[in-house]
Amino acid sequence: MINSVSTYSFDKRKIIFYSFLILYLIFITLNLKDFIGFSSIDEDMYTSWDRSYTEATSVGILPGHFIWGYYISNLYVYGTTLPVYVSVLFFFYCFKQYYVKTNCSNIQMILMLTQPSVLFYSQTYLRDSTLMAFMMFLISLLCITNRNKIWYIITFICLSFLLVLRPYVGVFIVTCFVLSTSKLSKFKLYRLFPILFIAVGLSIYLNQDISDFFKNLVLSYESGISNFGLIGFERSNLDNFGVALTFLLNWIFYWNTYTFLGIDSLIKLIFVYDSILMFLFLISILFTFNKKKFIFDRAYRFCLFMILSSIVLASFESGNATVLRHKLVFIPCLYYLFFSVKNLVIKIQSNEDKK
Repeated sequence: MINSVSTYSFDKRKIIFYSFLILYLIFITLNLKDFIGFSSIDEDMYTSWDRSYTEATSVGILPGHFIWGYYISNLYVYGTTLPVYVSVLFFFYCFKQYYVKTNCSNIQMILMLTQPSVLFYSQTYLRDSTLMAFMMFLISLLCITNRNKIWYIITFICLSFLLVLRPYVGVFIVTCFVLSTSKLSKFKLYRLFPILFIAVGLSIYLNQDISDFFKNLVLSYESGISNFGLIGFERSNLDNFGVALTFLLNWIFYWNTYTFLGIDSLIKLIFVYDSILMFLFLISILFTFNKKKFIFDRAYRFCLFMILSSIVLASFESGNATVLRHKLVFIPCLYYLFFSVKNLVIKIQSNEDKK
């Protein structure tokens, strides 16, 4: 009876998986992106190798743009939608590893694959859905307990891609990977985060040099936007208090990107659901932290450190549209933490059976 139930459950997840895979491929065929009317300067750069090379060498764009532009532009020659098809197939390959290794529930799979930002940006030439795919694959690797040389090689390759495609995020990913090791788990380093985070915020407020340094970082990060940070301070009228407040509170608007107050189109209304869901998950995770899960599960430790990292990285953001895609890389971590109770129970039962 137990075997028949588990088989049925597995088949049900396979149906969900392949149904959404077909749906995503249909959306590519129907040119969902063009139907919505999405356009991006970055997409234009990636589809033209000459422009990617020029931008990367003369303007100083990071190597991730250069490499991604080379990959997209070479596939683009054989078909304008071919790069998107390849990216979606890779995304679903990684998603399969993720849902199998983390034992995703049906509702978790459906929520992840119907999330508007995930669905929408998977239809573009941008790097974000592929970064999310690599993150799902990395979490699935961390769920493997029997690690051999092959595991270390594949993990190294996965971390390398994440580091190269978006270096400033990749540095945080590698750091979180190191902090999640069992040797460091006993120190419970997560306790230091609120202290250090608030201390930096106070330093920005009290020290003009630190305030100017952080302000220049934010201004250079997205120079084409008139506001400073997601809170909405004007760049022309900034004081240390506004700069410090942006550092300390920007993460709230990062995860709760769109609200009903700022809706002027149907597409933004759809992303309100996206924002509310993510913000509720985040608040739930912060208030339901479990020490036993942290000690027992390396994937849980890694995902927790990644979410804490997102709070730091959020302080540099100023544009809502950019935030929507930049936080895709953190979404697998958010879902893993939120749905981790079931995973923990299964692992504990498995260990007890071995004993």
